[in-house]
Amino acid sequence: MGAESGGAIAAILPAIKTVLWRIFSFGALLYVAVGAYGYFLAERQIFPAPPVGYGVDEPNLLTFNADPDVMLRAVHLTRPDATYTLLLSHGNGSDLGSIRANINQLHQLGFNVFAYDYRGYGLSDGTPTEAGIYQDVEAAYRYLREQGVAADRIIPYGISIGGAPSIHIAATQPVAGLVLEATFTSIFRVVTQVSLYPFDKFPNLQRLQEVSVPIVIFHGTRDEIIPFSHGQQLAQVHPQRTEFVAIANGTHNDLPWVAGDTMANTLIDFTQKLSKNN
Repeated sequence: MGAESGGAIAAILPAIKTVLWRIFSFGALLYVAVGAYGYFLAERQIFPAPPVGYGVDEPNLLTFNADPDVMLRAVHLTRPDATYTLLLSHGNGSDLGSIRANINQLHQLGFNVFAYDYRGYGLSDGTPTEAGIYQDVEAAYRYLREQGVAADRIIPYGISIGGAPSIHIAATQPVAGLVLEATFTSIFRVVTQVSLYPFDKFPNLQRLQEVSVPIVIFHGTRDEIIPFSHGQQLAQVHPQRTEFVAIANGTHNDLPWVAGDTMANTLIDFTQKLSKNN
């Protein structure tokens, strides 16, 4: 019986190896295909620019150049009693028109607010890309500096995908602090939750390590697009100088309204601390 069993097993081993090889080959092919799609085609899905939500008569609308061939639109609200200017980078499904209520709310809290549309959004020229929106925030920062706004009075404020350019400018230029709202660790990890590839889009978790200023992170506990765990992971990069604010029952697009006074009070306290330390 032993010899017969051994012979039977030996007879089916080639078939088992063939099946396992096919499974491995299919998995490898799927891994490469998904990676190639993510690397070369994901930006088409990342930037679903909405219909333009404002006109050329939008109050406080201005233009500035990201490069000689790309003109961007922005709204700049100022007030004489403001100490800090929030450099606001919006989400990928918004433009200056759809976030006007957010802009006005932050202005009413006592901040100067400079909000801009990425290339390809609103009335801005061009086509949005990852590299492009980094150039756009650099141009917005440069514009503020040319207008006389001191570097230690600028606070990048990023909403969702806007967290990426906000982290970028905080990592590469002097700023007072950094605020992130409903931001992800990286694009691929929104889907996979873990790092599966040696490349990624918008590697915020990695780049946040280069930021040396105080940070505030807001994230909704019921965020249906960017998992709550992403905010928690970002907060652990610099735990000693990061304030993580969980917005109970907040989803991806409703934090300022669900939070009540929490976000407003946090921002005011945050900037008061910054002023004391400067």
